[in-house]
Parts: sequence; C-alpha cells; structure tokens
Amino acid sequence: MVDLCDANSSPSNSSIEVIRIDNAYFPSEIFAYMSSFPTPDVNECKKAVFDDCFCAAGVWFNSVCIKKRMPFLNGRRSNSSTDNRVAFIKVPKIELHQVDEDTQVEDMILVDWVLCCVKAGNLRSIVSHDLEVLGDFKRFETMTMIGLWCICSNPTLRPSMKKVIQMLEGTVEVGVPPEVVAQIS
Repeated sequence: MVDLCDANSSPSNSSIEVIRIDNAYFPSEIFAYMSSFPTPDVNECKKAVFDDCFCAAGVWFNSVCIKKRMPFLNGRRSNSSTDNRVAFIKVPKIELHQVDEDTQVEDMILVDWVLCCVKAGNLRSIVSHDLEVLGDFKRFETMTMIGLWCICSNPTLRPSMKKVIQMLEGTVEVGVPPEVVAQIS
C-alpha cells in the first residue's frame, strides 16, 4: 500500500491513477465531504483529486469541484441531458505481466497465459486435451472473452451484470476485450 501523504511519496511516482466516469456522482454525505472550489475546467478538478493525498474521489458539477474522502457510498449515474456531472475515483494502476511465446508456461499467471493464447490466435491450445470442450469450442471461446471483459484492469470498461447475461445468452455481441487489443498493439 502506498501512503500518498508520506513526505517521500508523490502521486506522480506512485501506482495510482484517476479514472473519469461521465454522468456519475456520489450523493453528499457529511462524513465524506472534504472541500469544494469553483473551476470551469473539468481537468483541473481531476488534477486536484490526483494531487491531494487525502482525497479518494471527486465530482465536477456546475463548474464546482467537490473532493471526497473515504468512505464514499452510493455512487449513482446522473442524467446526462440535465446535469452533466463527472466523477473521478483514485484507483491503483494494474499492469498485466507481458508474456510472449518464449515465456515458460509454468512462470505465467493464468490470465496472462490466456491473453497470450488469444493474442496468438491459439486459444484452442488451452483445452486441446479436453475433447468435450473442443466439441463446443465456440461456447468456450465466448465464455473466455466474457471473462476477460469482466476482469478488465480499467473498471469503467467492465460490462454490467445485465450486459454479461446478454452476452452469455447471445443477444449482445461479445467483442474483443481491451486487454487483448492492448497486447496485440
């Protein structure tokens, strides 16, 4: 755990990033409120959240930046046609281990191994020993891609449970998860 308020620490050299969530907010709770200041610039609010070691989140609304500390509860979606709120949350940076064909399978983390196989177009090799799964490989491939969506390192890109159900039912296209695209690039 990084103590961002330590004199030897700064947000710029830490493993913290600020995620922007459009049309969202945290209702006012007296115990989570830190401070607020007027600013017409949404990016200035994001920077204030990032730079304040005690701040865990922020909301920009009507040209005012409201900084919040932990615990903040009951995050909500706002109506984009009426109020255009923007929420910011500090989260740890998560970097997947980069793997390639030369990496020993024993040294890989399961998710990294699956990503490597998907990237190489060799997902079938994961289940090559299981004839039952090979018989319904398309279903396995769909579930694998849904799983990769659900563990996406950027929480704002993860699908809702409703969308996961729709993907499993086949009513919504699964698509390529961002981690796969990032590894291919």
